[in-house]
Amino acid sequence: MNERNQVFPKTRFFQKNLNGRTINGRDQKAMKKKQFVFLCLCLISVGGMVIWMLSAHSPFKESVIHIAAVVPVNDTSGKEILMGINLHLNKINRQGGVNGRRVKLLILDDNNDKRMAKAAALQIADQSPAILVLGHNYSSTSIAAGKIYKSHQIPAITASATAEGVTMGNDWYFSVIPNNTLQAGFIANYINKSLKKKRVSIIFTKDAYGISLNRAFQDMARKTGMELVGTWEVDVEGGNVADDLRRIADEVNRLSDPGMIFLTLFPHEAALLIKRMKDAGNTFPIMGPDTFTSSLFLEEMGKFPRELAEPGYYSNGVYCTSPFMMDIGDLDAYAFGQEFLRQYKTTPTWISAYYYDAAKLAVEAIRRVHVQGEGYIRGNRRQVRDALTGFYDETHAMKGITGHIHFDPHGNTGRPYAIGIYQSRKLLPAPSQYQQIMETERIGQIFRKVLDGEIIAIEGRFMTNTQLVHVGMDMNEISELNMKNSTCTLDFHLRFSFSGELDDTNIEFRNSASPVRLGEIVSEETDGRMTTRVYRVRAAFRGDFDFHDYPFDHQVMPIRFRHGNRTRDKLIYAPDMHAPASPAGVAVGEWRVGDISVYQDILAKEGPHKPRYATSQETLSYSQFNVDIRFERKGLGHAIRCFLPIIVAMLLLYLSFFVPLEWLGTRVFLFMVAFLTNAGFHLRFLSDLPVEYLTTLEHAFLLVYGLGGVSAWMSLSIHRLHACGSERMERFLTRGGRLGYPVAISSTILIWEDLAWAVFLVCLPPACVIAINHWKRDKHGNAPLNAT
Repeated sequence: MNERNQVFPKTRFFQKNLNGRTINGRDQKAMKKKQFVFLCLCLISVGGMVIWMLSAHSPFKESVIHIAAVVPVNDTSGKEILMGINLHLNKINRQGGVNGRRVKLLILDDNNDKRMAKAAALQIADQSPAILVLGHNYSSTSIAAGKIYKSHQIPAITASATAEGVTMGNDWYFSVIPNNTLQAGFIANYINKSLKKKRVSIIFTKDAYGISLNRAFQDMARKTGMELVGTWEVDVEGGNVADDLRRIADEVNRLSDPGMIFLTLFPHEAALLIKRMKDAGNTFPIMGPDTFTSSLFLEEMGKFPRELAEPGYYSNGVYCTSPFMMDIGDLDAYAFGQEFLRQYKTTPTWISAYYYDAAKLAVEAIRRVHVQGEGYIRGNRRQVRDALTGFYDETHAMKGITGHIHFDPHGNTGRPYAIGIYQSRKLLPAPSQYQQIMETERIGQIFRKVLDGEIIAIEGRFMTNTQLVHVGMDMNEISELNMKNSTCTLDFHLRFSFSGELDDTNIEFRNSASPVRLGEIVSEETDGRMTTRVYRVRAAFRGDFDFHDYPFDHQVMPIRFRHGNRTRDKLIYAPDMHAPASPAGVAVGEWRVGDISVYQDILAKEGPHKPRYATSQETLSYSQFNVDIRFERKGLGHAIRCFLPIIVAMLLLYLSFFVPLEWLGTRVFLFMVAFLTNAGFHLRFLSDLPVEYLTTLEHAFLLVYGLGGVSAWMSLSIHRLHACGSERMERFLTRGGRLGYPVAISSTILIWEDLAWAVFLVCLPPACVIAINHWKRDKHGNAPLNAT
């Protein structure tokens, strides 16, 4: 070896060609040059690949659709908005996103300030990839930011700003909440028609929200013939709010009869004003707008010690409008409330519910278009805006938890408000509500009902008066729970609280085992405004028990009733403020009573006749009151008794792998005992609980049948191999059975828990390795273990 090869021994390989000929110095330099060029090309290719993978058009980069939310981040209402939006977007992303693309929420803070709202809107226009905006919270901030959204062509949806100026002249802004014209007109009609008040006073904020409410309310008050006692304004933007509130409260307190006082104030100002009037000894009736339904209202009231010492001292009897109330929603609203409670450990406000629907509407609009990459942001925004205009009437509406959402030509939606009243710091639905008329009636009938006060007309929409009945239930006894027939005997007191008259004799219990009619009244009380009537019911009710998880199941026994002939536009049942008294934890045989859920939903039923020009039967909607009683098994005693014979059968089958091969009769005996034990208890189960589907327990029975067949086949094979003298395969099958039997049982159990792959990946390979190692040991002549 020469000196050069001694110094660079590793380069000798590159100094010879394929024929073994030594490469000269020039060829060596050329080869090094080629190697350098090849290395540069590799680096360039790898770098380009990395850049392409990180680019917006790369399929290796996660494809995301951006939506912006502009809210007061540190404010309570802002947190409620984000909870509603995130609840729906997280649900959509868990389901695979929109057209296979995940939706990402970009959050900006406007702090309910117009200048910050404009800055956030400009940031979205200039820098953000968002194709749609959810927000803003206030009307003033929405109007300020809306000018920027219009000029930069960015679609926006608000679910809380109600001033007409938000959408007026701006075809890029949409509102899923009824505007102030509808709200104020509704309030004026409610005060006049339902509360029978003929005198009103108005105190409003001097901003876009308060001014529009005041103007619309005064117009409708004059049309309904109410007397306007006085109006006062609070300058929340430039004046001294505290001095204004003090002065207004003193002036109102000096009036002998200001009538119903309509406060278009925000929670802080409203709380201070109501406290000052109440402390002066006045109990004037008060009506507030949707701002009173915010959790901020009770928070502000809670700052007064007397309000907490005597719950509701200042807030009791205060009426307010609410765009949405969970208590009178349908089954979808109830499910939303339960999902919200599980996620955030609190009940949702109407703001969370409305922004949940706003997010749902945004997703539905995006789903209808083809969203392209970041370079097509303007085109994407225009497509989404056009898709939103596609929700233009009742037949093209989106079904949300707050109702059907569609827009008029100005981007507004029109639905009646609910009316709530505060009692003991809880907002309850008022005894009288209004529902929008969906069916067409004769014009003469409508105007006659308008004159009678049964129907009100606002902005071309007709709404009919609906009686609301609060229902409470106190469970006395639960007995005779029959799993085979899915029946149970229930003894409870049924309580109705209502205003006016109520025909409560025509109530239909839809799931009673036999017809049930309310008997004699147990008690009845009237305080001049509300009547509370109590009945006692004892009857057997039938459920639809689900035994798929038997014997680890829980069951729900429902109670369902509706009025026999009054549809939902005439009567609504709503849970009262008191939690249902129940024997929670009380045992019923092998069961104990768990939670009791109470809610109202809508029952649709075909009518008895066809209306003129109709192509299908008329559909009638009834308010249905629901009580779900949850039964849970006491401990694991029942499950152990059910699985004990199965466990015994499995142990007998496993024991057969340890019986000497010469004892074939013993093995056959074990198989027969295991099979007969399993079959006997299986037949007993089928006679005790006849169901048309497989339960968890039946899967276990079938597992024993399968294991028995495999075990019998392996035992016969091992016995035959033993007779033929094939010791190696005999030992292999014996050890495989001993190892594979517990693995098969464990993996089957975990299949029911959706963890089968984990079992196979973790347990099966080691078992195979052990078996193969034993086989190799025998193949190379090592001393085998005793096969028996």
